Amino acid sequence: MRDYRGFQFFGIALLILIVDQWTKHVVRASLIPGQTMPIIDGFFSLWYVQNTGAGFGLFKEWTLMLAWISVIVLGFILYYFDEAIKERTTLLATALILGGTIGNMIDRFAFQHVTDFFDFFLMNDHWPTFNIADSAIVIGALGLLWHFRKSEAVQEIPQRIKRIPGRIKSRLKRNAQRVFIIHGSYGSPGENWYPWLRGELERLGYRVYVPKLPKPPKQSLQTWRRKFRKYEKKIKPDSIVIGHSLGCAFLLDVLERKKVKSAYFVSGFTGLLRNKFDAVNRSFVTKSFNWDNIRKHCAHFTIIHSNNDPYVPLAKAEMLAKKLEASVTVIKGAGHFNKFSGYRKFGRLLREITLSKK
Repeated sequence: MRDYRGFQFFGIALLILIVDQWTKHVVRASLIPGQTMPIIDGFFSLWYVQNTGAGFGLFKEWTLMLAWISVIVLGFILYYFDEAIKERTTLLATALILGGTIGNMIDRFAFQHVTDFFDFFLMNDHWPTFNIADSAIVIGALGLLWHFRKSEAVQEIPQRIKRIPGRIKSRLKRNAQRVFIIHGSYGSPGENWYPWLRGELERLGYRVYVPKLPKPPKQSLQTWRRKFRKYEKKIKPDSIVIGHSLGCAFLLDVLERKKVKSAYFVSGFTGLLRNKFDAVNRSFVTKSFNWDNIRKHCAHFTIIHSNNDPYVPLAKAEMLAKKLEASVTVIKGAGHFNKFSGYRKFGRLLREITLSKK
């Protein structure tokens, strides 16, 4: 009976390992780091993240230590192998942990990072990316906790100790500098360079928000204000705001009320463009802005524009820069800085943000 359970144990672990490594291989072959593939709009997507930490992005840059911790976990499981396979619950839970641990350990030793790709938005908040191995480890750990829930050892563990990992992650998120990326008209968080920039900034330790704001015909300054209200409460004086196209005009409205450290405007404008977008942009760009408040509430403005933007003339960016008492950085041939102009990455903007932190 024990040999049969042993085959079950290693069979489950091997299945988890195969599925984990296969899915990671598919992601690495299909996507580039930082690229997102929407599956269910606004809820679930595949996002290729090279995670140097533990599951769900914890303990970044501890790759080597985490790899050796995985070895210790494997040794512990094998040492207590006979006890682990005695009952079905512990057999299944421990096998899941074994398969998941080996899957992530292979990544750490082979690539010095773990491939994560499941990306969920829950209640409009971004859940940290994870993979099959992470899921197996978490499910296995919960299974063991369920099995031992009535034992004296578990009951004696103070509840606050169980919450330490969550508190650490929560504290890190609260203290991280916050970045808000606002898309343009007809836009969404999963297009252009937004997913790539979000990934790069989160790897650098920023807390990044990319809200999904209403599209036409529901798009208006009032509907965006209502949708953005819960994000506006998260803005702190050291926050960074980034706007693209119409997102810049919306951020000007926000900056009348909120203080930030710096603002980055890409293809930004105010006033009507005299093109087909005026009908949906009108409520954002024809209002009377309090420019004194806007300048007081932001210490540093960076305005980036192209010399061949098909929608927003360079003169509009120059007018905006004059109002903000800033200058315009002109990038030749960049169009509207969208996917049609080849902008799925935006290295220049990332450099501007990281240099300003020093």
